[in-house]
Amino acid sequence: MKHLKSEEWYPWRRRSDKKYPWERYLNTDFLKSERERINDVAAWTKKFQRGPYHAPLEDVCYYVLPIEIKSRWLTYLEEGHTECKGLSALRNCSVEPLVAFFPSGRAPRDYTPIRINSSKKIALLNSYTKSTFVQNAITIEDWDVLEIDFIYADVRTESNFVSRIIEENTNTEESMAKSIAAPLISAPFVLGGIGGISSASILDERELSHGLNIALQMMLPPEYRSFLPPKSGIKGKKIEILEGISIHLAEKILTGRNYVRSVEGPNFGIMELERSKRAAFRGEYSILGALINSQSRGIELYEELIHKFFESEICIPNLGEQVDADGVLNLIEAIDEDSGLQIASLRQRNPAIRISVQEEENFRRLINADIDVVLTERIRDDGLRDIITEMKVDACVENLKREAQSIARSENRDCADLTALEQARRTFKDRLWMLEDDERFRNIRYNARAERGGIRVSILKNTLRELRIATAEEIYQKVNSNTAARTFFRDFEDLKQLLIWAERNYTVYRDSRMRYGLV
Repeated sequence: MKHLKSEEWYPWRRRSDKKYPWERYLNTDFLKSERERINDVAAWTKKFQRGPYHAPLEDVCYYVLPIEIKSRWLTYLEEGHTECKGLSALRNCSVEPLVAFFPSGRAPRDYTPIRINSSKKIALLNSYTKSTFVQNAITIEDWDVLEIDFIYADVRTESNFVSRIIEENTNTEESMAKSIAAPLISAPFVLGGIGGISSASILDERELSHGLNIALQMMLPPEYRSFLPPKSGIKGKKIEILEGISIHLAEKILTGRNYVRSVEGPNFGIMELERSKRAAFRGEYSILGALINSQSRGIELYEELIHKFFESEICIPNLGEQVDADGVLNLIEAIDEDSGLQIASLRQRNPAIRISVQEEENFRRLINADIDVVLTERIRDDGLRDIITEMKVDACVENLKREAQSIARSENRDCADLTALEQARRTFKDRLWMLEDDERFRNIRYNARAERGGIRVSILKNTLRELRIATAEEIYQKVNSNTAARTFFRDFEDLKQLLIWAERNYTVYRDSRMRYGLV
């Protein structure tokens, strides 16, 4: 896993002479979101210091940190009933540090942000020095674990902020800038489905791919990145907050409900592993896939592309024509804290798909026609082309719905309606025409054998869409009446085996009269 450099990971490095986050102390060394955190905890601390012991405290948000505390500070506490942790307003800098005691065995994970709902102020006495000096601490009775990006709440968003930064600094066309930005903005998670947006882009230069991936990861809040912090940040530093009491500050980030994975490689195989991880992730898992084209296997990559183009939400055939090394450097220079703040805030919005059944059907027909244009020159058999087009339409429409949700987010809208879907289709067609215009793609033919399994399932689904509910014999009769479709089934037993598989995988259901329908 790649580590970002310190100046790539920390936006504040550009205006500070400090190297590590725990060295900061001036107000100007901190980011906007951090300053707000510091102010909130500082206000709470003033009340805490003035308040009486054992009195209930107001709620407050803190990061939980590992602590090392000498036993002499624990002499007057009941043994075995509590677990000691450190608290700080920031995970990587000692700000308003505090010693806290949780019920034994129930303390949150280190570096977790929490909201403390119920707590009391207590006094720690140092039995070794027999000093009258008292260290204030708290016992925590009730708390909630917060989302790791809670620090970015309530930021005002600007329409199309992310794509505009990309467009202005890389000189890409507007639709391509929106395509690049979509995985960063993402799409809401659907229970039983997936969240996020995946993209696969072809580039001719490995260095350009590296640079673009770094730039896009830098645009994200640190909590969403797949690239790791600097090694020095992960190692962290122990800070003594009082003689015999130390907390461990570090850039250790727990994975939350938002994650953006950057991968690169020579073919679409790099996307397959990420796709399975995305399917298992309960949240928004976006993928930034960079496919490095080469002289030795350029044709092979484009042969893959004709099959994979409609599987990722976004596929950019030749991104190197849109973005160059200078554009990437310009983008890196332009990135500051605001891009991460905007992305985190945009992801708080969960626009629902809001279109009628008729609108979706009309939209589906348009996408069918768009795909057919590309396949016409590559599949001569009209019947086979119709089957494959229908198979691609299913995935493509669902992908464009998620892209429409990303567009709705970027424009501060609460729903993805037909207007957002039409915008998504326009950017999709721009990518489609980019593919058509690429001379390396012109002589590529579609290999139906490579997708035989998917084609069989698609034939079954389309047959049941038409029949609605039918016995295995009726389904086979319908399939057998189509010259192109019947070539994918050896006999009736072959179809029955597919029905058994489809029922086990919740693609179809079977009723008490042995009739099948689509789930």
